[in-house]
Amino acid sequence: MLAQASQFLIEINNLFVGFLVEYGWKLVKALVIFLVIELVADFAIARLVRGAVWHKFGKVEQKRIETIVSSFSNFLRIFVRIIALLTILPIFGINVGPLLAGAGVLSVGLGLASKEMIVDFLAGVMILSDDQFRIGDQVKLSLVDAKTIVQGTVKDISLRRTIVQGDDGMEHFIPNSAIKISAKKF
Repeated sequence: MLAQASQFLIEINNLFVGFLVEYGWKLVKALVIFLVIELVADFAIARLVRGAVWHKFGKVEQKRIETIVSSFSNFLRIFVRIIALLTILPIFGINVGPLLAGAGVLSVGLGLASKEMIVDFLAGVMILSDDQFRIGDQVKLSLVDAKTIVQGTVKDISLRRTIVQGDDGMEHFIPNSAIKISAKKF
């Protein structure tokens, strides 16, 4: 029994060492490259946004910069990680062609079915570009149904939704397309 357990552990060790020898450096190189790309892209986005805000307003507005940078950095981070995954899978012998074809078909179906998400995304871009409100602002939002009014502090803005910590203590997750009128305190 002890000999069988010992033999099993030796086989596991050999498999692990074989895996590291065959794939180790390729995997480490790919991960390091994409980590560097992600860090450089985050830095570049922050610099570009800071420059654009300075050019438009003549001063650095920290809350506006944080809001825009976090939105675009999250989008870019997801994009880079998907590309990294598609680059790493062939290292293990997995053909990504069928995955990409399936993703294409799935994206067409999702694109046709996700009208609301696209409208939310476009509304989020408009909120950020028009500087309607920023993270930390005290706001009063009238929603599309015209009956619901949310009042509180903006905690987060993404391209899809806005989170408001209500004066009632509740945290409200509001799709950007649902915001009809916004007012903020100065």
